[in-house]
Amino acid sequence: MQTDGNSEASALFDVKKFTDRRDTPHIVVSMLLEIVCQFDNESEEAAIDSTGMESTSASAHDVARSGKQRKKYVKVSVCMVASSLLPSSLAIIWGPSNDKTEAGEVLAKASNVNTPDRLFCGCRLRR
Repeated sequence: MQTDGNSEASALFDVKKFTDRRDTPHIVVSMLLEIVCQFDNESEEAAIDSTGMESTSASAHDVARSGKQRKKYVKVSVCMVASSLLPSSLAIIWGPSNDKTEAGEVLAKASNVNTPDRLFCGCRLRR
């Protein structure tokens, strides 16, 4: 089944518009808190990472090789409880941006849910 690229792009923009509503972040954090507290409140490890979502199937490598530049896309950053893979917090912003941009926000929200002893980061470190 083929999908219309414009409808996919529109759906991603709708996700971002939804998260920009005033009450949405509070509702999401409350729901995640309830879920994690019920199933995995005592986890000692968590992991944080980000990914971009866009309507094209071209990889970042292919886009860079073609000489084109990526435009605005929806970027999701998530902190997961490692033992259960439940999300403890998230942030949705416009990309491109460095993962460190929203890491503080994601970690602050996650600290309301649980406080693990170890945090693993999926960020790429440059030398």
